[in-house]
Order: sequence, then structure tokens, then C-alpha cells
Amino acid sequence: MDPDRTPKVSIIVPLYRSASFMHHCIDSLIGQTLTDIEIILVDDGSPDNSGVIADEYAAKDARIKVVHQENRGASAARNAGIQAANGEYLGFVDSDDEVMPEMYQILYAAARYHSAAMAICNYTEITLSQNTLFEIKHAIEDNECLAAVQIRERILPALAAGYDLGYSGLWNKIYHRTWVKEQGILLDEDRDHGEDWWFNCQLLARCYALVGVQRSLYRYIHRGAPSLSSTYRENGFDLYLQSRRQLRRLLDVHAIRYDKNALDRLFLYEVVGQVREMLMHSTSLSASWHEALRVFSHEEVVACCRTDLDMPVRFKLLSFCIRNRFLTIPYATFFAYHRLRGSLAKVHFVRSTWHFFIAIVELLRDPWRKSSYFERYFATPDPWKYETGEDRRRLERAAEILDRIRTGKFKHVLEIGCAEGVFTKMLAPFCDSLVAVDFAPTALQRARQRLSHASIRFEHLDLRSNPIHGTYDLITAMDVLDTVFRPADLRRIRSNIADALEPGGYLLFTATRQNPLFETEWWGKLLLRGGLNIRDYLSRHSSLHLVYTECSETHAFVLFRKEPA
Repeated sequence: MDPDRTPKVSIIVPLYRSASFMHHCIDSLIGQTLTDIEIILVDDGSPDNSGVIADEYAAKDARIKVVHQENRGASAARNAGIQAANGEYLGFVDSDDEVMPEMYQILYAAARYHSAAMAICNYTEITLSQNTLFEIKHAIEDNECLAAVQIRERILPALAAGYDLGYSGLWNKIYHRTWVKEQGILLDEDRDHGEDWWFNCQLLARCYALVGVQRSLYRYIHRGAPSLSSTYRENGFDLYLQSRRQLRRLLDVHAIRYDKNALDRLFLYEVVGQVREMLMHSTSLSASWHEALRVFSHEEVVACCRTDLDMPVRFKLLSFCIRNRFLTIPYATFFAYHRLRGSLAKVHFVRSTWHFFIAIVELLRDPWRKSSYFERYFATPDPWKYETGEDRRRLERAAEILDRIRTGKFKHVLEIGCAEGVFTKMLAPFCDSLVAVDFAPTALQRARQRLSHASIRFEHLDLRSNPIHGTYDLITAMDVLDTVFRPADLRRIRSNIADALEPGGYLLFTATRQNPLFETEWWGKLLLRGGLNIRDYLSRHSSLHLVYTECSETHAFVLFRKEPA
């Protein structure tokens, strides 16, 4: 490649122990529809033959440049790639991932059209061992360009609250190279985790224009089986603390308004997750106690444990204990669950005890236990605001997903939780026969009035105790399954739905996503709170195959297909 030529995009790929899979990545880059690119392969002192393979590729394609260096880590490798790059824009790809053929052509065209410093697309997270796809969608409209003030109002506060949506990753973006160099920002080589997050936080705070592309163009691939030990870091708490302080300082320096309560909630979720992981890996009771004591008594942790945080009851109880220095209680609770979990009998005991502990609060709020709950809820028309705003947009997005998977009209469709018929009206054109059911008579009555001209059958149905009559090639459940508070009820509903689906039929549901960090915690899985935990629970049914997951800032869209017999 002519050293004086300026390619449109320089794509940087760090290599370390990548020999067995790097060809998938490099081949996907060579096959880009944007041909005027530069591919920089950085061999970070890899002990396998990754460097040799990289040199072989470079000998065949003049667009490929190879940098060899001693092993200094991924951040140092990416920084070396930045220094070697000549392109107008920079892109980053991990060696075990793949990109769609048109990725850089689309991102480059969008960035050039708007003269943007950065461009971002959606990406698909793939776990090969579990055969699952999970699409991460940012919250910028397609071809929308955010100016600096909009980035500070929308993107950075979302990051501070823990709603990442792909903003922190390197791989689903391109960056104007000259602008990045002018900022004097490189990846922090002293960090062993979150270096891409911090790199993007700094650039987003200075970004003058960010353009969004609403297409999933990057494939983020988990090639091995999930491993707890691969994600646990002994210095995790210190990293979270450092990140919190850096982010607050950055937001304050640039006078960016953010929700302090949301930042504090995020920090507590991270702290609890770190203590949980520590107890699962620690072999010393004394060491784990002293580490938990250090974490729970830290001044910033205590300061976050205020009464005005909008958090689940279990976190309020934990915050109360930390705030009042009852540190033995949270430690004992974590220890009891995670250190006794090897025995099924003990796990059952701990689970049952935890259920009893929260039952008073949770079951009193269980709408399925009180027939009058939804009647009071629907006393005011459109209580969920489906007619306007973001909630309507969510239903429209669900309709777009259905439109994408159908080859013609669905023959028989069941809508669970039709409410007042807003989504029912969207569904009707997609099907020959539609049955809409709900638990609330008032909602059914309003839905009938709204759609009196349509040939739709409305029925009252309690899925916990009544079977679904008939079979369907599509069943939808919008914002319904996360109102089921008892796992036993959800188990019966799961069986009802699976039995009512025809082989090859689809189930689409939406549910509140909640905080993405909270989704991974054991209590969320135990109590089946949040769309992602419900998704994982439904996946255990032998006939339901997970096809697609998509997340917005607040909700998850999940699509299942019933396996043919």
C-alpha cells in the first residue's frame, strides 16, 4: 500500500492467541464492499502462530499491514494500530468477531454525509455454545446526527445510568482519525477492564457530531463456553470505584447533567455483583470476610445507601444494613447462598427462606392475586400510554419484527394481554384469524369498542388456571409476562403457551428490561424479574427455541419458535 495514500477507513485488529479463528475475522474484512480500506493486524507477542498467519495475509493483500510487538495487552496493541493508521476514519475489530460485508461502507457514508466525528451501528452478540443471538440497539434514529449538546443530554447520562446500548464498545463505531489525535486520547494501557468504555466516555464528552445507523452490522461472538472464572477480577471493586470517580469527574468538568441517583444505583449493583463473585471464588472465609468488610464499609458505598434511591426492596434492605453498619447481615446472606449452593438440599432451603423473606412485600403487590387490581388500573383510559410516546413506539417496533419474519399472513394469532386494543389493531392486518384475550373485563370492553368493525374474537382468560383453547402459529404477549410474580404461575403459563403453539409457530413477547447489571444477578433469576431472565426461563422448555432478542433502554423484545415435532 502506498504510504502517502489516505484510505477511507483504517481497521485495527489486535491479535493474541488468535490462530484458530482469526481467519474468519480477516476474511470478513477483506470482503468489505468498501474496498478503499487499510487493515492493520497487530501481533501482540502472541505465543501461537497468529503473527505468521497475519504476515501470510499481508503477502496476499496490499491493503493489510502487520505490526509486531512484545506482549503488552490489547490496549497497547490498539494504540500501536492507531499510531500506524493512515485512514480518514478508524475502526476496531476483535480477532474472534466478524463484520457484515457492508459495515464500513454504510458507516463511512453516514459519517461523511454528516461530517461527523463518530458513527455508530447496532451489533449482534452471539454465544455459540448456547446457540443464541442477542441484538444490541442504540437509541439514535437511523441517519440521525446528534450535535454536541444532544450527546451530552442523551448519550452520556444513559452511560452514567448503566444503559450502555453499545455506546461503550469500540467495534460498532468509526472515529475520525485526525480528530481523535487532536484530542490526545488513547486507550488506557494501565486498565485491564473497561478501557474501551473509558476511551468512548472521553471522546463522547468532546464529540461534536455522532451519527446513528439502525442496522446490525457487527457480530460480537463468544466462541467458548461461558466461564465464571474468566469474568471474575479480584480488583473488580477498585476498578468500579475508579470508573465511578473518573466518570463523575468527566461529567462535572464538561458540565454534563446526569441523574446522580441512577449513577449511585449502578455503583451498588456493581458492588453487590463483585461481592457475589468474590464469595463464589474465595477459598478463605477470613479473606472473603475482610474483603466484604472493606467493600461494604467503604465511604462511597455507604454514601450511596440512601433512603431516596428507587430500588427493589431487597436492595433497600441491603442499603439499610450497610448504612447502619450491620455488615454481618449482608455478608451472611451472600455467604449462605453462594457457599452452600453446592448441595441441592441446602440451595432449596436458602431459596425457600429467601422467598419467605420477600413474600410479604412481593405477593401483596402481585396483580394476578387480586382480581380488582387491573380493574382499578384501567379506571383511567390508556393507563400505559400506548396511544402516544415511547410506549407506542415499542408496540410499533414489535409489529416491525413480526413483519420481518412473516412470509404471508399468519393463519391463527393469539394476543395475550390485549389491554385496550392498541396492539390488536396493529396485529389485525398480519393475520386471517385473531383472538385477543385479557385478564381485565374493563380493558376487553374498551378493546371491543375500539375495534367493533373488525372480525376479532375477544375473550376473558386467566392463563394461570385456564388452558388456551385451539392452536396458533403466532402468540404475542406485550408487557404481560413480567407482571407474573410467582415462578409457579409462569411455569404453568409457559406450558400453556408451548402447548398452544403449532410446530414452527412463533411466540413474541416484550417485557421490562430493568437495569442490565441487575438482570444478571441471582435474585433476578430466582424471582424471574425482567425480560432477559424470563427469556432464559422460557428457553428451558424443550420445544421453545430462542430465535431473536433485542433490547432498548428499558425493554426487551424476545422471539421464540416452537420446534417441529
